[in-house]
Amino acid sequence: QPFIHQGILIASASSGRRLYIHHLSDIPLSEVFLTRLGNHVQRIDKHTVKLAGSIALKVNHEEHIAVPSVLLTAQIPTSVFSGPIPGRDQKVLQLFQRGKDANSSRDFSTACACFESAYALSLRAGMLVSAANMWFKLDQPRTAAAIYRYVLSECSLLPTETQMAKRKLAEAQAALGPAEPAELRGAAEEISEQSDGAEAMGMKGSDEPFSDSWAAFSSSAESGGHAGGSHMHQGPSSGRGSADGE
Repeated sequence: QPFIHQGILIASASSGRRLYIHHLSDIPLSEVFLTRLGNHVQRIDKHTVKLAGSIALKVNHEEHIAVPSVLLTAQIPTSVFSGPIPGRDQKVLQLFQRGKDANSSRDFSTACACFESAYALSLRAGMLVSAANMWFKLDQPRTAAAIYRYVLSECSLLPTETQMAKRKLAEAQAALGPAEPAELRGAAEEISEQSDGAEAMGMKGSDEPFSDSWAAFSSSAESGGHAGGSHMHQGPSSGRGSADGE
């Protein structure tokens, strides 16, 4: 797909590092990643991504808004993803604060990258609400609306986050005009027409759980439960967590 508006969460099969991507060209070369449902996805070369070991996807190098989420996430030590929860939460708080500061400075691209990186690290869907707000400010209502739709239909949000996502989704749809909302499902529909469907790319899932490992996350996603434990419900996603990213 030229651009995956709602984003896809993948995790390194070797290190456990998670990335939140919007474009197949964001996938690092050679390294094997796992989708939420456990399918392998690997960037074979600059032009090809292999999915589930057999499906070849062409990487279309089309210009798109540069949000350095993958670059920022790659700078986080791998040990933070698999290490103690307090250390991970501290990094998430740092990313969240940096995102808020960037938003205040009207550096919406950096702010968006911070919120998406915080999501990849914490798996807190409220961070995606803040990221969607930044996409909207970057004049990308289609991407913003796709993320709002995803978190509202597939994720667990706090009441304040749900209210914000619904309100901002209405604003994004208004910005798109009457003809655009139907196109929001374009990427998902095109992937679903392939043999392994949208689920193969991990574009459909249940509540976003906290977990200490990708295996725990994957098994929890399939069962619809929450895996592992975290103190993040007392952290940046509580109360005004995503509202600060508006």
